[in-house]
Amino acid sequence: MFGFILKEIFMGWKNNLKSNTFMLLLCIIGITGIGAAITLNSKVDEQADKFKEKYEDVQFYTISDNFLGDKAIEISDINNKGKFAEFLNLLNSSDYFDYFMMYENPVNIENYAGKESNIYGYEYSSDVSDHHQVITHKDGVERECTGVKGFLIGDYVIDYFNLELKEGKVFEANDFVLNSDKPISVILGSNYADEYCVGDKIFVSYLFAEQEAEIIGFLKEGTNVFYRDSYTNLDRYIIVPIFVNDDCNGEEIYNIPVNYIYSVRTSGVIATRLSSADIKEIIESYSKEAGFITPYYVVEYDPTEKVTFGVGIQDIQFIITLIVILAVCASVITLTLCLVHRIEISKRYYAILMMNGCSGKEILCILLGELFFILLISFLIGCIVTVLVSGQFIVKVMKMLLLGSCLFGLMPGIISAIIFLKSDLVRYMYEEI
Repeated sequence: MFGFILKEIFMGWKNNLKSNTFMLLLCIIGITGIGAAITLNSKVDEQADKFKEKYEDVQFYTISDNFLGDKAIEISDINNKGKFAEFLNLLNSSDYFDYFMMYENPVNIENYAGKESNIYGYEYSSDVSDHHQVITHKDGVERECTGVKGFLIGDYVIDYFNLELKEGKVFEANDFVLNSDKPISVILGSNYADEYCVGDKIFVSYLFAEQEAEIIGFLKEGTNVFYRDSYTNLDRYIIVPIFVNDDCNGEEIYNIPVNYIYSVRTSGVIATRLSSADIKEIIESYSKEAGFITPYYVVEYDPTEKVTFGVGIQDIQFIITLIVILAVCASVITLTLCLVHRIEISKRYYAILMMNGCSGKEILCILLGELFFILLISFLIGCIVTVLVSGQFIVKVMKMLLLGSCLFGLMPGIISAIIFLKSDLVRYMYEEI
């Protein structure tokens, strides 16, 4: 019986090639859509989990100095370096929060070859020509430079905020120690990938350094970091280190006075579960303990964008799921109609099979076997597409896709069986006789 069923399935494909090809395309569309939805939702779930882990119960506060006007004497007095060093130590060793050195500031690149959209101030000006300028550096050499968006970070920022690289490597501990005898390590946003490569050397000038830099990596597209109450997309940024050493071999190595360097180091971001009032009290206490007359202050916290970002992740997941459900439902309904139509036009053939000794059970197996064969091919193609989309073979995803494929064929199979079993084939047998 099994050989007979296989032979009939093969003959069915040969005699109804156009019809079967159309049903195969429907199944491929539906099952591939299910696979894509599973993969995309898996990635969205992963992003949502990361978001919840880092942002849901954690508040982020930016701290800043207030050394302006007549208060600027504290930052201009070189004798206050010890106060800044002590304040930074209190931030880094606090039991109440995690502190991250983060600072947004332009970086000048010699002979810049990237996109205009990476230039600092591009969003606010239609003319960015004034951002291309000749700068005379401390070595006396004049260089054609362009000011691009720069994001300065300290150690632990990449790990804490899960900043993923598309290629290359992240900063290591020695990358945060400035040495004038070797290139600085820098990481570029994804918007630079077409013009630069890992290993390229560029000359950079920013608050901390003025020397050759080596590109060690590129961030993945869409990489964000929470900074100053909003999500900063780093696609168009050059990521440079905030160095921890004050000198090298006893010589000053920075472009600006050391107190201003400490001001950058101590104007970062706090991650904590404490309230704004508690953090303000702690920062004032640390300022006083370090010996400052003018205390550091906490920038007012606005959670709106963080909440909106979290809702946005859920909205994306809902939209993806809705689109796939609609596409799959349309494919299932069309496939069911095709199978019902196949049964209607094949009743006379089924009657002939029964007159030649074939049972109704065997004919039903032929009908469902054709559907199974189509679903099997569609599932294999769906697996290939899913692996290509995700970039990896995940057993859990394949199991979910197999289950989805079975559910996809469930309604067409059941309705086809019901229609066939309710068909009056005896009338067609009489007509043949």
